Amino acid sequence: MNKRIISGLAAVVLVLSGVGANVGNFVGLRTEITASADNLVYEDYTYSVLNDGTVRIMSYNGTDTELVIPDTIDGKSVTAIRNYAFSTNSTRKSLTSVIIPNSVTSIGDYAFSECKNLTRVTIGKSVKSIGKYAFWYCSLTSVTIPSSVTSISGEAFLGCSKLTTINVDNKNMSYASVDGVLYSKDISELICFPCGKASVSIPESVTSIGQSAFLGCEKLTSVTIPNSVKSIGRGAFWNCFFTNVTIGNGVKKIEDYTFYCCPNLTSVTIPNSVTSIGNSAFETCKSLTSVTIPDSVKSVGQSAFKNCPKLKSITIPASITSIGYEAFGFDISSNEIPGFRIYCYKGTASERYAKGYGLVYKLLDDNPYVTSTPGSNCANLKWNAVQGAEKYAVYGLVRGKWQKFSETVDTLYTVKNLKAGTNYEVAVIAMFSGKWNTDFSKAITVFADESAASKYPKVTDIDYNEQYHQFKLSWDAVDGAEKYGVAVFIANKWKIVTQDIPANKTNFTSPKLKAGQTYKMVVCAKVNGKWDTDNISERAVIVKVI
Repeated sequence: MNKRIISGLAAVVLVLSGVGANVGNFVGLRTEITASADNLVYEDYTYSVLNDGTVRIMSYNGTDTELVIPDTIDGKSVTAIRNYAFSTNSTRKSLTSVIIPNSVTSIGDYAFSECKNLTRVTIGKSVKSIGKYAFWYCSLTSVTIPSSVTSISGEAFLGCSKLTTINVDNKNMSYASVDGVLYSKDISELICFPCGKASVSIPESVTSIGQSAFLGCEKLTSVTIPNSVKSIGRGAFWNCFFTNVTIGNGVKKIEDYTFYCCPNLTSVTIPNSVTSIGNSAFETCKSLTSVTIPDSVKSVGQSAFKNCPKLKSITIPASITSIGYEAFGFDISSNEIPGFRIYCYKGTASERYAKGYGLVYKLLDDNPYVTSTPGSNCANLKWNAVQGAEKYAVYGLVRGKWQKFSETVDTLYTVKNLKAGTNYEVAVIAMFSGKWNTDFSKAITVFADESAASKYPKVTDIDYNEQYHQFKLSWDAVDGAEKYGVAVFIANKWKIVTQDIPANKTNFTSPKLKAGQTYKMVVCAKVNGKWDTDNISERAVIVKVI
């Protein structure tokens, strides 16, 4: 055994080389360790003796390609591998395989990080804990977690772009593997998805996805998060290359950095179970063109959709009461994205956000603009669909007061029984979040078509005979009428009742009918040898037999 005390004033020094090595957009910290006065040296190892008399490896400075870590040093059992122990400059370049002895119980953070040529590792059967980034940016293709492990960071294998399988010993009481993916023993949490895999099927038993679980999975093309999932950890899908993602309706919150820098993601629909979107949740998703945010969302964190240059517009629901710094509409340099527009509601946090940053915005709770086309004794209304409107109501100004005619989800409506030559005021208002916008400032003047009025018989009276269950229609005479006809709408078709009423007769009495029946009737005139069937449905009247 070759042992000596390292003297001097040296202390543990962490040398951070700025941005370090990049995998996608996450950063590794290049670190070198020098020994303190309490450290000992054994061959290429620097180590210290723990209080229980066992050895912790502090660093390795050799250049072996295939390394078997000793289980004892100076007669003392090796039980721990310190943070960054095998991440020295020389080791990172040379190491291709390593066997961790059964004596080791803990592997520290970054222990083998950036060992870029490390393709094989055997983890000893006594290891209980594996720290974060322990094998960061290695070239492992598969790894087996022994039954002894009770604690493993979900970030232990980040950046291992060739890793396709994480196996777990069946006797392990804390963890399990399904299709090469690391889960908790009961398959309720997805802990780590190997970066080298291209597809995933998340079991319905999963209720949570761990922090950074899919970080840097560049080969993954799509992912469906089942409804069973209630929580997604911070940075879970950071720098994934999928084009689409389906978020189940069990998720309550989208955490910070969840989908940060997913360069191929084009659209996302956030389910109505989500109440908050975290900081930088979708930042730098440079292919993102559309986002649907539901009314359930109450807050959006800072930079949530920052640096998404293809996201030219976004509709922000009135439910959102808090919007963080530069959440929408800005690039990485805090410049406004050209052509960006916000659609929002009056008096909301989103309107204040748009005004505060000087962004272009359009209010959604405006009532529609209405146009009218005159018809025979009617006016045909048409209006633009208003984004966010739940339905519309048509009003008319009657004796100085606005009176509701009808409610509809369509953008068309016919105001009937208008008198030719008379002007009428009508307006269409919209409902937003269950409330009507009772602003009638966009009312318009409408009128019937006078030229068409003389062609169509206008029903002026309906008399009912209760004894014989009959009705009698009377109408205005039409200039030039040769005869009149009456039709009834039955089984979605107009059927002729009679078409032989002489021109000098302007009434029709029905046969005996069954009480309580309702009929849709129309009167037509034959002029110049042609029946006037234009706008027949608009001219119809409803009669009820009593």
